[in-house]
Amino acid sequence: MKRSMKMRRRRVSLASAPTEEEEVESLPMLDFTLCTTGELVEFILDFFNLADEDELFQFCVINLAAAATEAEEEVEAAEIAAWAEETAWMRDVDHEE
Repeated sequence: MKRSMKMRRRRVSLASAPTEEEEVESLPMLDFTLCTTGELVEFILDFFNLADEDELFQFCVINLAAAATEAEEEVEAAEIAAWAEETAWMRDVDHEE
């Protein structure tokens, strides 16, 4: 009997848990406009649990490289889609003959 009560309580607590969207909306917004560069660097080091500015630099380089690669892949995919669209008429001509 006790076990079923515990399970019911868990179900109720899961059902009343906020959605991911509600959680995001409830997060406080951070305003960095009044921060000095040093304060911002310290915040980033703490936030990403990095040891020093050299590690932060490496972190940024890696993330920027990943973002650039992703952007290149998106551009390539868009170029391929455009090429496929441009050459689609060839397929139609072949089918007509």
